[in-house]
Amino acid sequence: MLKHHLFTFSLVVLSCSGTAAPLDATWLGGSGNWDEISNWSYSAVTAANFPNNGLDTFSVIIDNDDSIDSIASLNTNATIDALTVGIGDQLKLNNNFSLRIENSIANNGIIALTDNGISSPTTLEINETVPYSGNGV
Repeated sequence: MLKHHLFTFSLVVLSCSGTAAPLDATWLGGSGNWDEISNWSYSAVTAANFPNNGLDTFSVIIDNDDSIDSIASLNTNATIDALTVGIGDQLKLNNNFSLRIENSIANNGIIALTDNGISSPTTLEINETVPYSGNGV
């Protein structure tokens, strides 16, 4: 009987965890890799908590500071809730990695995919209902 209650409790916790509001994760500017925690600014910075920890959802903002042109290089597979790329900024998806966007894209910069054609492809996966806005490419 006790095992049944513990199992039920675990299911409730898991089903509630997906409803949390996305955390804002803002790129600090300049060039660097996605998986380097020091490139991000948000309230919950720990080694296990950066834009792709598998637990939280993230609303990712690439720089959004017009005075600094930034290049964020995706060097890990990631799923995020929303993506904003600022004017003059760039999100570069490196070869062999994928990015899935669940809810929205606002692109006023560049989203670039690189693929050398030799190994696994680079993938940008966008939920079919994701609205796209902005003047970027």
